[in-house]
Amino acid sequence: MLHEISFSEAKKHLSELPARLAKTHGALVIVDNHQPVMVLMPWSVYDDIIKTLEQWSDKDLIASLRQGICEMDVPAPAKKRPAKKAKKR
Repeated sequence: MLHEISFSEAKKHLSELPARLAKTHGALVIVDNHQPVMVLMPWSVYDDIIKTLEQWSDKDLIASLRQGICEMDVPAPAKKRPAKKAKKR
């Protein structure tokens, strides 16, 4: 979950922010004049994002993934049968 903090508050509490982020496992949007200017996040989150972007930018990997998905043995969805009308008693 993203929380906002002003640029001036971030400067005042910079040494406290890593502990705050460690508790929430989220990120802080730093705003200046009510406009987002940067995001502060734990290194592990940043590292995961970078690794994911690198993988998704690998054209050979994506082509292989698409081919594998196409080749999966997935059964066709069952045809829907019309509902039987209830008999009146």
